[in-house]
Amino acid sequence: NGDETLAYWLFKYDPLKFNFKALAASRGRELNWRVTRFRKEMTPGDIVFVWCGGKTQAVVAWLRIIDSPKLMPESENDQRYWTSGRDTELRMRVVCTIEHCDRRIGRNVLRETPGLEGLCLFHGWQQATNFRVHAAEGEILMKLWETAEPVAGEQSSGAAPPNGS
Repeated sequence: NGDETLAYWLFKYDPLKFNFKALAASRGRELNWRVTRFRKEMTPGDIVFVWCGGKTQAVVAWLRIIDSPKLMPESENDQRYWTSGRDTELRMRVVCTIEHCDRRIGRNVLRETPGLEGLCLFHGWQQATNFRVHAAEGEILMKLWETAEPVAGEQSSGAAPPNGS
C-alpha cells in the first residue's frame, strides 16, 4: 500500500486438504501462503484473517505479513501439513507470522454483525484463496476477535492487536 495505511486480507483454506491447526501449533509463528490475487497490494504490516472452510466455517487466526509476495517454493516444513497432495511448485507466496490462533469467529456471527454485510465471504468467493477486506470491515473483525471467547487448547503469540495506524 505504501501510504502507511494498514490493509486487511482474508486467506482461506480447506481443512480436508491442509491442517492449519497443526501447523500453527507446531511450527512457531512463521509460514508462507500462496498468493493468487492482489500480490502487488500486499505489504509488510498488513493483517490477514484466516478462514477455515468445511464444517468449521470460521475465522480461526490472524496473521501479519512480514515480507512482500515473492516467487518461492512452499517451505519443506509447511508441506507436511498438506493432507491432500503437496504444493512443491514455485509460486507467488507471502511470508506471514501467526499472531493469534486461539479464538473463532463463526460464519453466523459474521453474518449478523452490522458493517460486515459486504464481506467477501458472502459474495461468490469460493473459487479464490485471497480476498480483500475493506478497512472498516477489518476494524470490525479485529474488535470481534478481541471479544471472542478463547478456544481451549489453542495458542496465541500474545501480540497486541494492531491499532490501525
